[in-house]
Amino acid sequence: MVLFKRKPVQYVAKPNIENEDTEVWLIPATGEYFLDYEQYLARMDFYKQRRFICQISGHSGLSFFEALKSELAGAQEVEEAFPNALKMPILRRVQFQTISRIDTLVDLIFEEFKSDYYPGEVVTVHVVTGDRLTGTVREKTRFGSKVLPDGSLSAPFSRYFVSLDGRPNEEAVVDDAHITRDRKIFTKQVLRSFIKKTVTREAWTGAPWLVKHDVAAIYNIDTRVPPHLRYESKAAERKQNQSQKKTGGADFDGMLGSFHGGNGPQARLPELKPAPKSHKSKQQQSQLAKSKQQPSLDPAPSNFIPTHLPPHPHPHFQPQFQPHFQPHFQTPPQIPFLPHPQAPPFVSHTFQANGPPQQVGPHFQNFHNSTFAFAPLASLPPAPPPPPPIKYPIEDLDVAPRVDGPKRPDLKYFSQDNPMVFGKPKTEGNGVHMSSIGQLLETWDTLNVYCQIFKLDSFTFDDFVEALQFTSEDAECELFVEIHCAVLKILVNSEADDGKIQVQLPEIEESDDEEDSEDEASAVPTPTPEPEPKPRGRATRSSLAKAEAEALQKAAEQPPEEPAGPTNTHRAAEMEESMEWIEKLRKRDFKNGGWEAIMVGLLYQLSKDERHAATCEALLVQLAPLDLEPTQDTARLQYAKLDVNLRIKALQVICMLTAETKAIRGYMEESSEHMTMLRKEKIQFQRTKKDA
Repeated sequence: MVLFKRKPVQYVAKPNIENEDTEVWLIPATGEYFLDYEQYLARMDFYKQRRFICQISGHSGLSFFEALKSELAGAQEVEEAFPNALKMPILRRVQFQTISRIDTLVDLIFEEFKSDYYPGEVVTVHVVTGDRLTGTVREKTRFGSKVLPDGSLSAPFSRYFVSLDGRPNEEAVVDDAHITRDRKIFTKQVLRSFIKKTVTREAWTGAPWLVKHDVAAIYNIDTRVPPHLRYESKAAERKQNQSQKKTGGADFDGMLGSFHGGNGPQARLPELKPAPKSHKSKQQQSQLAKSKQQPSLDPAPSNFIPTHLPPHPHPHFQPQFQPHFQPHFQTPPQIPFLPHPQAPPFVSHTFQANGPPQQVGPHFQNFHNSTFAFAPLASLPPAPPPPPPIKYPIEDLDVAPRVDGPKRPDLKYFSQDNPMVFGKPKTEGNGVHMSSIGQLLETWDTLNVYCQIFKLDSFTFDDFVEALQFTSEDAECELFVEIHCAVLKILVNSEADDGKIQVQLPEIEESDDEEDSEDEASAVPTPTPEPEPKPRGRATRSSLAKAEAEALQKAAEQPPEEPAGPTNTHRAAEMEESMEWIEKLRKRDFKNGGWEAIMVGLLYQLSKDERHAATCEALLVQLAPLDLEPTQDTARLQYAKLDVNLRIKALQVICMLTAETKAIRGYMEESSEHMTMLRKEKIQFQRTKKDA
């Protein structure tokens, strides 16, 4: 049944048609027809809304007709897939269940029937020879629990008589441990679909699950709902509980009235007031404390002192009360006890506190009318205050350590030179330094986020690290080569796409060594005249200051010594002159060391930038050393045995360059626009749902 707002769709009642020639508008899927065309259009608009749910599959966001089609297809699949032998016992078990959530009901039924088999079900049995044979359950015998000598009960078990397929003359008798069914036949998903197809439930709290009438008629299942599960009974029970809550105080008052035994007005209980403060001396207080400590064997308690007795009908009756202690201080206020005015006479015996036993005299009435005074009890010592509750968060040092607590496993560090690792041999590890971890993660994240732009498949971090660690002169790592070629293609377009450079590179300054040498050769040195010796005169302060000033002026006029030029540490410039890396990249010449030579040329040009100078120089020393020829094969061999940390740096440099390309920036803008569009659609959907 198709659901709308989690409730079954209710069809429109069919109108009465008096004339058979009346024109009507029919909806074939539901069988509804309308006399008014506007009503027909309104109903069709309602059915075309994408707010319906398929009850069997649980798919939402469908129109009514799509949900109905999905439900019919799902019902057909469930009918074919669900075992026929399990249908009747499961339906009988589900009938009249009051579990509201269907997930809980499915879990309960599945746990109960997953290890239980019924006649007619196709199963697999394990015979004595160890073979697994298929067959059909012919008979099932259930044995109950047995009381053991120690009083405990043994677990119940079953025996199954199975007819084997392909062996008409052979049958097997197995127990619960040697019989199984196909896992794909009886699953929670199939069971859930079957229950949704065959069972329904009304939309009120506590409603039972009921098997549909057509299904119940097939399997002879009683559909009469018990009286205590009907809606009227549940509603009456709720009303009764509410009324009991409201009238709880009145019932208590009536219960008190029953103790008085009369039908007159109920007596009001006296109000208890605290005793007034008495001004006792220290001597009186000490005497009172001593009297409380003296033991008493009298039948009457020491603090029970009758102070007033009503007149007895017998004139010669004089009750005698001689309490063993009467304190000489002001007693607390007396609390009168007022019984019911029509209470029956109460019979009591007289008694005395001390002295010889007196003769029992005649009884007196209305003993309850007497007034009593109670001596104050000794005050108990105050109870110690409870410990203050723990307020979280608390200090770690306040938590008591656990002796047998779980032990933390040893930490595994990814880098080899981690300073926290002590006593680890230098030969162990993957060769990645701590300083390269950030660049490694940054590069891997960039390649996976922009994999569509680079035209790369996503790869794991472990595969990426293994590709960087692979070193061989004979074989190539496909992932390592593919990553470099994909990144280099983004920097420069191919010849077919105009071959334009997509990033801004520093310019290489041409060396003017030849012109400088020619200028130096043509210049004729002019002899400097020797200064004439001056006669040595008398040294004065003014002459000394003048001589010092002349010496400083001569030192300033002398040209500074030119620093020695930088020494070449690599032959990358010669390799760049022999092969232009931009032209090779435009032609996509990557084979036989082509992409390695392109990397050398790119790094050499980037070394002219102050930001990349140190990193590129360290890489070029290894890729184009002074003791090897500046050829393409040299670049290939040197890159094959390059250290993993230098490989990470080289790849990080070219990945940073791709952020300046139009392809990456366009992808980021497109993703931002797509995210904005999705956010707007979400807001619009929430508004529409709220208005509905």
